[in-house]
Amino acid sequence: MSNWYRLDSNAKVFPAVTSEINSAVFRGSVILTEAVNPDILQQAVDIVIKRFPVFAVKLGSGIFWNYLYENKRQLEVQQEQQYPCKVMDPRENNGFMLRVLYFNHRIGVEIFHGLSDGLGALEFLKTLVYQYLLLSGKDVKDEGLILLPETIPDPLEAEDSYQKYYHKLDIGKIEIEKPHTIKGTLFEPYGHHTTQIMVSASALIERTKAMGTSLTVLVTALLIKAIYLEESKHQEITHPIIIGIPVNLRRMFPSKTLRNFYAGTRIIADMTSNMNLEDIIKLVEGQLKGNLTKEHLQIMLNLASSIRFEQIPGLKFVPLFFKNRFIQHLYKRFGDATTINLSNLGRITLPTSMEPYIEKMEIISYPKETTPINCAMGSAYDQLNISFVRNIVEADIIERFCELLAGCTGLDLEIYSNNWGADTSGNHLYPKYEELSSHKKLKHKLRPNEFCKEWKAKIHI
Repeated sequence: MSNWYRLDSNAKVFPAVTSEINSAVFRGSVILTEAVNPDILQQAVDIVIKRFPVFAVKLGSGIFWNYLYENKRQLEVQQEQQYPCKVMDPRENNGFMLRVLYFNHRIGVEIFHGLSDGLGALEFLKTLVYQYLLLSGKDVKDEGLILLPETIPDPLEAEDSYQKYYHKLDIGKIEIEKPHTIKGTLFEPYGHHTTQIMVSASALIERTKAMGTSLTVLVTALLIKAIYLEESKHQEITHPIIIGIPVNLRRMFPSKTLRNFYAGTRIIADMTSNMNLEDIIKLVEGQLKGNLTKEHLQIMLNLASSIRFEQIPGLKFVPLFFKNRFIQHLYKRFGDATTINLSNLGRITLPTSMEPYIEKMEIISYPKETTPINCAMGSAYDQLNISFVRNIVEADIIERFCELLAGCTGLDLEIYSNNWGADTSGNHLYPKYEELSSHKKLKHKLRPNEFCKEWKAKIHI
């Protein structure tokens, strides 16, 4: 990597809109069959971070743009003490926008969305766990599924694929439907409650096939139904329930990037009281089929990137302060036009030789002010993890979703949580939370010594 580089064309929004209540931090975790040795984990991190220079960076604040620059300090492992997906303060953790956490049997990686999307972060987690097991004396092989620490990073892993695959389209005026929004009582003190659901992936896929649909469609439909059933108890649903689903663009556009490369699509459900699950499934299937064409994804790629705004004459010379205000305005108006978001990372392939040492894998997204409940899912070793994260007290929608999932499939669900807001005394899976904080906006300071050292990055246009 060069001394500094630009944020990718999707990531530029995140530094401007990040706050405690919109952390833009997501987590991938592996729960091992044995307790984690922090000394060995630190050795593994010291080795692995060199293989991922795109993550070995600090976030800088320039005159015209935010930027990322090389961080040569140590990425220190931390014993987990805070609630999941807490906002990333660049003044902590030696300036990294990445955390490596451990607690009992868990190794967790939390990463700022300005660096990468979920799939890029999972590659780091996979390599880290592989290296940790190797240093622990376990007989593991990479089986061609791991980015090995000793290999030279491919320059294409640092590519801004939005720039590569963007081409100007006459999109026309975009009408954004106003979604139904979930209201609730913010936790006090503020924090994130996570609910983890574990179920056999093969058994659930078998059930969905018998129902004539797919796993993604069924989970989306159940989310819609759960939201409608619970929210309609308290109010009339006058706006559509909209599920936001990030789509991995690497499946449609060939890319090796470890940075962000996704676009959001939306499933829009105008619900009525007489709609049953089969009706909702048909609605979701029809919209997903149209939304996953290359033509539609090209439009979504263009909308997801900042390139079309950067092409406005003179905009590159506008100071960052005013750009941030503009981004915040756009984000408030268009950035969260959803009721809830469902991040589906699909099947996560790990070497079979690692399976005896891994009990579970977890994927956690982050809640926002306008979407106080969000959902993520992914499977490994035939275990599907569906996780919910919320920053509000009310849990009715999640409870109803679990009832619907168990009811329509007949499968047993393993459910556990971090107990935030109910009992913060900790358990064998989560710590006693020691650091509590308010949800105030983060501000990045412009230090004179940084300006002199990174002057090219500070004024890049």
